[in-house]
Amino acid sequence: MIFKMDGDLVSLKELKIEPTDQNASLAYKHWSKIFGIFLNENEAQYPQYHVENPNTPAKFQKLLYLKKFLSVGIWNYIHDADSYEEAKELLDECYQNSKTRKIDKLLLQRRLQHPDESLTEFAQILDELASNLKD
Repeated sequence: MIFKMDGDLVSLKELKIEPTDQNASLAYKHWSKIFGIFLNENEAQYPQYHVENPNTPAKFQKLLYLKKFLSVGIWNYIHDADSYEEAKELLDECYQNSKTRKIDKLLLQRRLQHPDESLTEFAQILDELASNLKD
């Protein structure tokens, strides 16, 4: 999606990079910043879509926007979230440099095989995630 920010066109792409990939933390920080700007610009440009009402509360609308810009694999980490704030917190935790046992467990539980990933590669990644829990 392309939107205007301070008169310039900015592109917001789907977040695809897995939290376990190299440079994932940096890529997520950048994506998260651009997504936040997108939300602010969108709310300013289309305030009628962000007015809280029984049918579409603003916080729910933000959650829909967030899910729209996540790949299926990344969406899987937050699919149970009931609010934008909860989903954003889960993503923030997943992409932090220092992974905790809780995050590693979450990553292992929700990791799906990607279409371009062989079964061997997928099993290797699962083994790596599981080994983090043994320490």
